[in-house]
Amino acid sequence: MERAGRKVVFGGDTAYTDLFARLRDRTNPVDLMLMPIGAYDPWIRAHCSPEEATEMVRQAGARTFVPIHHETFKLSSEPIDEPARRLRAAWSKSPERLLAVSVGETFRVPLDRSGERARAWA
Repeated sequence: MERAGRKVVFGGDTAYTDLFARLRDRTNPVDLMLMPIGAYDPWIRAHCSPEEATEMVRQAGARTFVPIHHETFKLSSEPIDEPARRLRAAWSKSPERLLAVSVGETFRVPLDRSGERARAWA
């Protein structure tokens, strides 16, 4: 989705794919990407792990990431808090790009000091 020069990508239910790399645009990067991180154990072809979601966000060059599809319903074998723990570990070098990990959190997509969009992943 794009409006007024801002881009949001909703990944829905997806397993790992390199197709999100096609969204990478250094001149007009994705501002926010929402990707699933839960219900991956056992793998059922429709869900990705937290690390795979992180890699797809990186490939797309998105500035920020909101994880979805975790901590609300027990749909698989992994512990209900495991996806968020693994995601925080995967983002430990740039935690400022990770938004609203816990259910119920609110957020604003950050801007840099000049009011322009912050830089995307290099």
